[in-house]
Amino acid sequence: MASLSTNDRQSKKHNNQISALLSFAAIFVCVNSVSASDLYDLKLPAVNSIEASVDSSDYHLNFRYREETGVSQRSNSGDETLGVKNFSGAELGTEYNLGQYDATIYYAVGDSLPNLLSSHRWLSIDLGVNFKFIEQKFESLQQDQSSYRTHYGAYPMVSASALFELPLSGMTASVEGSYFSYNARELSEYRAKLTYQIDNIFGVSGGWEQQQYQLDATQSRRFDKEGPFVDLFYRF
Repeated sequence: MASLSTNDRQSKKHNNQISALLSFAAIFVCVNSVSASDLYDLKLPAVNSIEASVDSSDYHLNFRYREETGVSQRSNSGDETLGVKNFSGAELGTEYNLGQYDATIYYAVGDSLPNLLSSHRWLSIDLGVNFKFIEQKFESLQQDQSSYRTHYGAYPMVSASALFELPLSGMTASVEGSYFSYNARELSEYRAKLTYQIDNIFGVSGGWEQQQYQLDATQSRRFDKEGPFVDLFYRF
């Protein structure tokens, strides 16, 4: 993830900055082919996340924990959904908990490059590695029977981000992406957002994100999600 302000990075090259981001609420919208009328008791998941980062002139280290809980649903066509997700292998009535731990280190390969259209606009480009740990828990409730399943996995993902400083003071636009593929396992996640912050202290960001995880050779551990998000953050 690129630094929220390239000017801030320039003026404090030798001073590390610590920032914390708290995502108080996030609502995602189902955008797959299954309509709401095809679902049984559609429920959106609860999302909680916390993020902390340390910035220097050349490196950016980011830590993030994210937890989602919800109930899987099955459409009349047989497709499984978790409200905003398709989660193959989850049966109707399955309660799930998905935890994601991310530790990402970025290196600024194109810090403060002048934009061709205006000398007052700047672009930051970062490349890095995201070490992601996924923890999945399922509890299937079917009449008088119940079953419990878990899955754990660690995945090193190649990451890249680009941040564009907009003409409006405190406004930036950025895109981020991470990817991993090995031995029938494939993970990809992308995020595009607009960020506004006041005096480099408090801010809000929002945009669109997509996550697609194929965790084995079959479709039994596949996780698909895309939708809007909103984050509030405070730097100190």
